[in-house]
Amino acid sequence: MREQSMGISYITIANVLGACTTAIDLLEHGMSIHSYIVQKGFGSDEYVQSSLISMYAKCGDIDSSCRIVSSFGVGDNSHPQSPEIYKKLDELKKRIIEAGYVPDTSYALQDTDEEQKEHNLWNHSERLALAFALINTPEGSTLKVFKNLRVCGDCHSVFKFVSGILGRKIILRDAFRFHHFAGGNCSCSDYW
Repeated sequence: MREQSMGISYITIANVLGACTTAIDLLEHGMSIHSYIVQKGFGSDEYVQSSLISMYAKCGDIDSSCRIVSSFGVGDNSHPQSPEIYKKLDELKKRIIEAGYVPDTSYALQDTDEEQKEHNLWNHSERLALAFALINTPEGSTLKVFKNLRVCGDCHSVFKFVSGILGRKIILRDAFRFHHFAGGNCSCSDYW
């Protein structure tokens, strides 16, 4: 395709990766395409990411497949980028407080003082995932966070502030619905 000066799109890449999954000996070609994806900036597209995960898994390279997906637990600091993630969280916290954010510690269920409750809220997994996404995605791209439980009201508020301050669209999938944050608002109109 490059030799014929044809345009390469996200769809083209995903389909080529799909072709690599039909035989294990095509893993090297798939890895080569992965390198091209990173080099050309196609890596943040969910269609391409999904195709990469499938390609590696079907070719038997489960470790590489798992590296495409990052997950976080509450207060997780095991990720190699933890220092950057927590630095980004501190930056976000300062910026949204300046914009008027007030923590709602009623969502921190531990019987501790207010300061500890605020600290605990900032360690919620969706905030860690948000900071990770901000560090690892191109400016202006839509951020996607998936959560297996319902998002707490304070995290919902944080996501609204972040979308407004940074001008980023954020999609948060929790156990009950998809929340689409943009310009400081959520598609659920704060009813979830």
